[in-house]
Amino acid sequence: MTKTIKIEILGSSYPIRVEGGEEERYVKRLARYVDSKMRKLAPAGSQVLSAKLAVKAALNIADELHKLKRETELSNRRTRERQKKLIKLLEQGLR
Repeated sequence: MTKTIKIEILGSSYPIRVEGGEEERYVKRLARYVDSKMRKLAPAGSQVLSAKLAVKAALNIADELHKLKRETELSNRRTRERQKKLIKLLEQGLR
């Protein structure tokens, strides 16, 4: 079910279409991340970075970052599991 939610970046509200509750929570988390990063970059009290294009680009970058982090964590977990299996095989072979 598609619905429109509102996110806020640098004091401006933006409508975003999402599919379901999990995606809504994810998009809101991305919006908070982008808002935090932009607030750190913007001069105090400035609305310089509030252009819609900048917000959309920043959301895309945040999405890429979070997906890469998830992929890296999964890859690291798989690597640790393989290491454990190899160590076990080596230990058995040394007995």
